[in-house]
Amino acid sequence: MRMKLSLALLLAASTVGSLAAHVMVSPPQSTAGAVQKYELRVHNEAKSAATSIDLDVPDGVTVTEVAKVPAGTFTTKTTANRITVITWQIDVQPTKYVALPFTARNPDSGTELRWTMHEHLADGSVVDWSDKAGAKEKGSVTRLAAATAAASAAADGHTWTGAISDKMCGADHKKMGGKMSDSECTLACTKGGAPYVLVADGRVFQLTDHEADLRMHAGHTVTISGDLKGETITVARVGMVKEPAK
Repeated sequence: MRMKLSLALLLAASTVGSLAAHVMVSPPQSTAGAVQKYELRVHNEAKSAATSIDLDVPDGVTVTEVAKVPAGTFTTKTTANRITVITWQIDVQPTKYVALPFTARNPDSGTELRWTMHEHLADGSVVDWSDKAGAKEKGSVTRLAAATAAASAAADGHTWTGAISDKMCGADHKKMGGKMSDSECTLACTKGGAPYVLVADGRVFQLTDHEADLRMHAGHTVTISGDLKGETITVARVGMVKEPAK
């Protein structure tokens, strides 16, 4: 009886270990009809390395480019001259992070894109990230705003107020299990290689420069001054937002 119980516990621990990862498509918001630079992000917290990732491209999305990966390769599957599946052959060791960039044109209509991923681990297991029945983990969703609404909301200044997070989690740290504070989660993800980001006005901006200040204010609401190019802010100054007097 004890042997059976020990074996059951070992199998349960092995299953939990294989699911200890975070796979998502970023950014979580984009614009209908826009050409968007996406990233498939893998933060491996399993005991086994991730060896490959399959990404099922949603209907209506046209992939225009898949960037080369410094340590790995990729293949694509096409149907009617449209890329429908991208497969990356990679080696993401436990506790490590990798971003897999690709560029795609969003459909002209619709309010969201639902991404399905299949993560292959070195121990032979496969983790499905999908909204379909039977999937072990939830798939990734990109919300699409109408082009006119997105244009009017675009930032045109040089100062932003928002929360410092990491590129892996963006605006939502709960996907990492919710056991750490926002600050602890941000520091853990950036230590694993994820860049710092600013979450402001429903958008996620990547941050460069002043890393010491960003680390000190990880998880905090701050004001950031700097220059914006695309979706990246080159930071000039970081300041804490003063709490209102009580």
